[in-house]
Parts: sequence; structure tokens; C-alpha cells
Amino acid sequence: MIGPFRTEADTRPVTRPIYEAADGLKAGNLRLLKETIADAHVETGEFDDRTLDWLAGWEPFTVAVIAGLIDRAYEAGRVHG
Repeated sequence: MIGPFRTEADTRPVTRPIYEAADGLKAGNLRLLKETIADAHVETGEFDDRTLDWLAGWEPFTVAVIAGLIDRAYEAGRVHG
């Protein structure tokens, strides 16, 4: 499970691979978002993908929080759904 995060420092285990990725921060961010969404079995459309591409331009800690929210919402739905 990704998160929850109390501080920016809490995101480091999630963001470390993004900072270390050879293909850059945006590509690493986009990969994290798409993998998290795929793991949650969520289908995306063209506009969703464009929005994810925009979001991937933000700082990795911001993207980690969004990915964590998606991941935790999916898990909560499985447990309580």
C-alpha cells in the first residue's frame, strides 16, 4: 500500500525510484501513476491520459500522494465494498 503520508519525507520510499530513473522525473511519475491505476483495475480514456501526463509534470512527492490516494481508495473499496 502507498501511504498514508504525514510528511514529505514519508514519500521517499515511493519517490526514490523516480529520482533514480534514467528516463527522467516526468517519465517516472507517469509510470507510478499508470501502474497504480492499472493495479486498481481502472480504465482510462484519452482525456484521462492527457490529465495524467499533465500531473506527471509535478514534483514526485505530489505524484506519490495522488498515487497513494488512488491505491488506498482501491484497497478501501475492496475491504468495505
